[in-house]
Amino acid sequence: MRRPVMSALTVLAVLAVSTAGGATGVQAVPSSPRPTTVEATADPVPPVASETLAEGILPQPFRIRTDGPRRVLSRRGVFQPGASTGWHAHAGDFLAVVERGTLTWIDEKCRRHELHAGESLYLPKGPPAAQSGYNLGHDELVLYVMDILPVDAPGPNVDVPDPGCPAPR
Repeated sequence: MRRPVMSALTVLAVLAVSTAGGATGVQAVPSSPRPTTVEATADPVPPVASETLAEGILPQPFRIRTDGPRRVLSRRGVFQPGASTGWHAHAGDFLAVVERGTLTWIDEKCRRHELHAGESLYLPKGPPAAQSGYNLGHDELVLYVMDILPVDAPGPNVDVPDPGCPAPR
């Protein structure tokens, strides 16, 4: 009897596409749910189903290196118009893709960045860098995130003081 098998590449692709990340200035890729079924030839084992939640392009290569075990969190953020994350830093590697809307964020040097639907972002683990994210649009912003954290991290974000940047408009 044959059992259904998903290759490591398929598993990584499903994880990466559902919560992948990039930077501004990338080519937008429209996102739409596309159910995919990997069918097995064996009976009575049911097929494996997967659904693409969001898709984005990373404009640069990246590598995730760890010095020990990691905890992986997959999150969906929904920002209503006018919502803000507040000033924070990421506790580990951060991958994100915007499904709908535009994420505007300000970095610790008061630089403004925008991430539109179909665009992705990767921020490597490193010294805490202050940032604050905003939905300045008139519609809901939906963002899929994957955090790759040290196992002892209390959460994906760490509150940090406002570096004195003006709020974006």
